[in-house]
Amino acid sequence: MLTQSPGCTIIHEDKDAYTEPAADFDVIVTNPPFSEKLKAVKAVLAHNKPTFVLLPLETVLRRYMEDVPVPAVVACRSHFAFDKPDAKTRVPAMVCVWLCWNVPGLPHGTFIVNDNDPE
Repeated sequence: MLTQSPGCTIIHEDKDAYTEPAADFDVIVTNPPFSEKLKAVKAVLAHNKPTFVLLPLETVLRRYMEDVPVPAVVACRSHFAFDKPDAKTRVPAMVCVWLCWNVPGLPHGTFIVNDNDPE
């Protein structure tokens, strides 16, 4: 699926991102299945593009992330809501943040809290 957004083209394809070649792109923004966090992070980092991955904050502290470059972390004071048909609630029990790599002007190891709470 190709969607237009002001100033950019959004590419969303229903395929296995781990095994099939990616389309030509400039930036990666993804919310991978939490059960495949490490696999997803390694797959997107292989492209060496500006990358934003929405994951639980605790992911940064896990031992399995030791061989992954330290990301910049962008946190929002408001919670993310995830739509799941079988879920009783839309707000996750964990704090989710954007883990960012290869973003110009955002050095690895930076931690930013966005105070622009929409509430």
